[in-house]
Amino acid sequence: MAPTIGVDVGGTKIAGGVVAGDGSIISRRELPTESDQPNAIVAAVNKVVHELIASAPAVTAVGLGAAGLVDSDAGVILGAPNLSYRNLPLRTLVSERAKLPVIIDNDANIAALGEATYGRASRLARLRARR
Repeated sequence: MAPTIGVDVGGTKIAGGVVAGDGSIISRRELPTESDQPNAIVAAVNKVVHELIASAPAVTAVGLGAAGLVDSDAGVILGAPNLSYRNLPLRTLVSERAKLPVIIDNDANIAALGEATYGRASRLARLRARR
């Protein structure tokens, strides 16, 4: 599986990494979140994604986990209690700049998926399957 980019858009920082098919981290980038400046948040997300693409040009997609209420089908962050964005079409804003497909969901949903796929939950499921 080709490497992909994962980005966590949180209230204090925007953290991203290039992840190999086996779940190992190839490279990382992080910037502070300017929680009261929606345009600065978008610029920081795009900067992190751009730097990660430069570090591993073979990436094929971007996954965004964002704090707040997210309409993942529309690719829009509807709002968040600790961030000033409202109705922000972040999927489109990142995809147009990165020239890659982008998915977006709530950060807790993305964390649970990562845990189930690569984390302790995945290891426990494999152990149980061996019994």
